[in-house]
Amino acid sequence: MRETSLRWGLGMGAVGAGAGIVSLLIGTALTPLQQQSTRPEQLVVVLFLRGMVVLLFLGVVLGLAYYTGERVERAHPWALVQPPSGHTSSFSANRARALDAAGAGGLVLIGYWIATTLYLYAAASASGRGPFLAFVGSRLFFGAICLLLGAGMGSLGARAEATRRLLQGRAALTPEAEEAPISDAPAETPAPAE
Repeated sequence: MRETSLRWGLGMGAVGAGAGIVSLLIGTALTPLQQQSTRPEQLVVVLFLRGMVVLLFLGVVLGLAYYTGERVERAHPWALVQPPSGHTSSFSANRARALDAAGAGGLVLIGYWIATTLYLYAAASASGRGPFLAFVGSRLFFGAICLLLGAGMGSLGARAEATRRLLQGRAALTPEAEEAPISDAPAETPAPAE
């Protein structure tokens, strides 16, 4: 199933990368062009608008990572594998499925991080930004956070799908339970024995 997790992770990672670039372009378009004299009020509005647009799109990309984890889990053949007595193969199979979903979710946000890092470097290189490796080094902490958030959201999506499958047949009410009257009166509790 590695190919499924790679396909979903890289595909949604490309969508996340596009969303990251679009968020930065929208943030640039919503803010006025830089002038020689910028008042502090204008600077606060510019930073607020850009930050909110980027955070909005980051939330969308986190949702994509969740969906990716869900789809990777859905692609796995579903069977609760019961290992033979004395073996722990079920644990390793479940762990591999969880790692597939976490890896796919991590790929989504790493795509977002790579695209935004490259865009920010390209936009700032016109103003005399330093060497590329120093710039990427300054953004590595954000990349690690993106990787962890993406892996976490992918895992959450996979667990939601696994839970849905487990409870799919158990949530339906039986006909007897549907016909049973619901009493508004509280049940009488017996008096304590002396």
